[in-house]
Amino acid sequence: MLENPAETEGIFQILHNWIQWNQNVRKIAPSTISIYLIYLRKYLHMRGIKIDREDMNDYFSKHNTLIIPLKEKKYPVKLSELQHILGIIPMKRKQLYLVLISGGLRISEALLMRKKDLNFEYDRVMITIPAINSKNKEERITFISKEAQKICQPLFDSKSDDELIFGTGCAIHDDVTNHDRYFATTRRKLGYTDKYLSGTSKITPHSFRAFFISKIIKENETLGHYLAGHSVYMKQYERFEVEELIDAYIKSEPELTIFDLTRKDNEITKLKNSDYRVKELENKVQLFHKLILSLGIEPEILMQKVKDLEYEQ
Repeated sequence: MLENPAETEGIFQILHNWIQWNQNVRKIAPSTISIYLIYLRKYLHMRGIKIDREDMNDYFSKHNTLIIPLKEKKYPVKLSELQHILGIIPMKRKQLYLVLISGGLRISEALLMRKKDLNFEYDRVMITIPAINSKNKEERITFISKEAQKICQPLFDSKSDDELIFGTGCAIHDDVTNHDRYFATTRRKLGYTDKYLSGTSKITPHSFRAFFISKIIKENETLGHYLAGHSVYMKQYERFEVEELIDAYIKSEPELTIFDLTRKDNEITKLKNSDYRVKELENKVQLFHKLILSLGIEPEILMQKVKDLEYEQ
């Protein structure tokens, strides 16, 4: 091919076959393949095979090489489904999943977590995800719920500072793959077999992280993305004290509990009491309104008096 420039399309054919294999056999996402392709072109260029990007894209377009990913609405995993899954799995898996749910960690981040990454000095256990372990290579912190801490504490206590808490010590890719396989088996046993049109299951280990983000952002959108490690949101919270972040986290914590629903019940009671007080105030306002009308005061005079009072305040 190097000796015969006319063979350029032969290179495109090879790349086409390679992309098709990644998509159809390895089930690699199109967005990931595009990243691979960038590095592959650089490698080929280094070896003397220069590929014009526009010509390559024209070839791919004519031959429908890259599948345009379907942007389907993501399935929001339900609390009852999480309870069902966590209710039948071994304790160590349950501990891992509760950390994912209440801390918003990626599965790889949790598997690389060591005892020294935990801080027990605050009102909630703080986890530091080192930059080397995070997807965007930025260090961040997050927290886990009291419920997760209670169930995980025996495991935490059994580890030395440098020990992995959930990981096995093998290559992280293999560790993640093993956990994905286990989860797939559990999912089938429970009958959670629904898939998107793309073939991806609707409930995956990533659903735990998505559950965390969706619940936190109800109370504080920026905080939810920050704790989850979305870099675009990171800067705003750099100047906040840990205690302030914990206070903000605690406000959303009732939504992150899976089995201990006492806090949720307390929140519901508070809301009901709040609604009752609002209705009580509305009734009093109506009574005062009727009383004022019964006094026969001209509306213009009454409004002027109200303005005078507001000005004095």
